[in-house]
Amino acid sequence: MLNEECTNESTLREDCTDESTLNEDCSNESTLNGDCTNESALREDCTDEITLREDCTDESTLKEDCTDESRLSGECTNESTLSEDCTNGSTLDMDCTDGRTMSEDCTNESMLSEDCTNESTLRQD
Repeated sequence: MLNEECTNESTLREDCTDESTLNEDCSNESTLNGDCTNESALREDCTDEITLREDCTDESTLKEDCTDESRLSGECTNESTLSEDCTNGSTLDMDCTDGRTMSEDCTNESMLSEDCTNESTLRQD
């Protein structure tokens, strides 16, 4: 019985000797080399060096996207936005300078004299 079916010697050699299972399935050497050795995984996926250089190194992202220099000079520098869009001078002159809005729309003088001065409302009502 032992010689034919499951002697330690025969079963080990045929089925799962430490040597065979390790070499075929999951020896530390094979699995690491094939799947996720620290070396390979890092080099292929996300080594600090690679990801930083390709995606978001401080140097590259800043130079391409939003460096203080480029953003300010191109899009929203205090100088450009103020002079083009809403500088105290231009916006006030065009839209709501104290002088214009008050004289045209709602200066204390005009509003009171035209609409609801204590004097006029009292005299009318």
